[in-house]
Amino acid sequence: MPFAHLGERHTAFMAASEIEAPKGRAPWLALGLVVLAVVSIAIAMGISFAKGDDPTNVAVYDANGDGMDALLTGIVEVTPSCVKVSVGDEAWTPVFPRGSTHMANDTLVWGGREFLSGDPIELGGGEVSPDGDLVIPAGCPRRHLWLVAPR
Repeated sequence: MPFAHLGERHTAFMAASEIEAPKGRAPWLALGLVVLAVVSIAIAMGISFAKGDDPTNVAVYDANGDGMDALLTGIVEVTPSCVKVSVGDEAWTPVFPRGSTHMANDTLVWGGREFLSGDPIELGGGEVSPDGDLVIPAGCPRRHLWLVAPR
């Protein structure tokens, strides 16, 4: 450890401005501190990096068995507040089995397929009331709910 000379006395204390990072490590140290800060803020805000978490704009339920077998055919609408399916003038909120979807940027990924806003989609299942253990995002319409059958 380098010493600062104060007359005849030596001391192991240095001002922060006198400390030099080993050559080549300073950028990595700064990057590490930035990453640590971003992750800490994300955790504090409740953002999860686990892939198994359901997207916050997708309605979900705990599937326990098969499901209904009607078919909803429409056009996907993906927004930051809700994933909906438009059928004519009606907006339906699909309620997916928990853990069956994820988002890749503005793309809904379900059943091994990717859906962008404007894409056609077919969902097996049936209409349900907003009762029970459904988790419906605040930005989703509740008038028409479609319980998507598990795959």
